[in-house]
Amino acid sequence: MALLSMTGFGKATAQTEMGYFSVEIRSVNNRYFDFNPHLPREWAATEIRLRDLLHRRISRGKVDLWFHWTPAPDLTLQVELSEEVIAEMAQRFRQAGEHIGMDIEVPWGELFKLPGVLTIRPPELDSEALFAAIEGVVTDALDQIDNMRSAEGKAMAQALADHLATLRRLTDEVERMRGSVLEKQRERLRRLADQLRPEIGQALSGDRLEAEVLLMADRSDITEEIVRLRSHYEAFERLLESDEREPAGKHMEFITQEILREANTIGSKARDTEISAAVIILKHETEKIREQIQNVE
Repeated sequence: MALLSMTGFGKATAQTEMGYFSVEIRSVNNRYFDFNPHLPREWAATEIRLRDLLHRRISRGKVDLWFHWTPAPDLTLQVELSEEVIAEMAQRFRQAGEHIGMDIEVPWGELFKLPGVLTIRPPELDSEALFAAIEGVVTDALDQIDNMRSAEGKAMAQALADHLATLRRLTDEVERMRGSVLEKQRERLRRLADQLRPEIGQALSGDRLEAEVLLMADRSDITEEIVRLRSHYEAFERLLESDEREPAGKHMEFITQEILREANTIGSKARDTEISAAVIILKHETEKIREQIQNVE
């Protein structure tokens, strides 16, 4: 069973020529692929390539990516200090002090916060070299996520298979009960005709009674719905047993909706309390399936 969960977590580290890298990736269920990178500002050029790298392994889900980077010693920050602006500001403070007749201490801490005084630039990076350095560590984290998603997917596949077996059993019960529905309807009409005999003056003829029974049977026939249910079960089972690494969650959601549609039709057409009770249980089991496949990729 190749189902994959949308929930996973992976963490990896690497020491390269560009420094020390630590990456964490977390994925949770989501209807579409939603990539949320948390990267150093100077890594903007790598974001699209990182998104493509993750999307090749994770088809849908909300994916958060965190990076911590300690640059190599030769990748130093570029610090620019405007001595002209500092001298000018310091002179202004001294002149203001002389004007009021007191010494004014230059607030150096605030002075360095002024625009154009102190500029710290990140190291200039080659985006190709940077991606080459981080691609491996991201792949290692993705391998961990895959292992977690695969393990959870196997457990989910087994649970879904158990629910599917229950649906098949309930459908078989409904089909067996269907055979007695016609006789129940015939007996119900016969009793009604006997009750109405004093009013209508005569009992319904056997042919007329049988015609009414056949009309009711045609209106309440659920053969097609049962056939379609079993077809949906087979399609769902093929997805469970497939070894292909293809997203199955959306397809399973569609099949589950169709199962509920057929179950509702059976419940409205059968007009039998026993069948209606079985349909309620069948719908309940189907809802359990729908809840679980919300986390299937």
